Amino acid sequence: MKIHDLLANILKDSPALGSFPLPEMLSFAENHRANGIALAGEGGCERYIALLGGEPEGAIYIDEKGELFGDKAVLMVTGRETFSFHEVRQDIVEALIMSIRVFDKGR
Repeated sequence: MKIHDLLANILKDSPALGSFPLPEMLSFAENHRANGIALAGEGGCERYIALLGGEPEGAIYIDEKGELFGDKAVLMVTGRETFSFHEVRQDIVEALIMSIRVFDKGR
């Protein structure tokens, strides 16, 4: 199963809590100490941010050339995207983060 298919399966059963520009999405997640996955899909690529307890802990970038995970995926976030934030069970987010962790929190 491809990572895109896995994420699609997770998100189809996860309620969207809203769509936000990146700074607002991060603030929303932090204020609600939310667990979930944020998705921005535009221009032929998809950007995912996994949040645990309101903190961004993992990232995925997918385009026609392939996938990037973790710190490399964060570099592909421009800050101009609009993310839909989906609430996801904590244990699912934790399992996903194991393979997409962002180590450089300054990014």
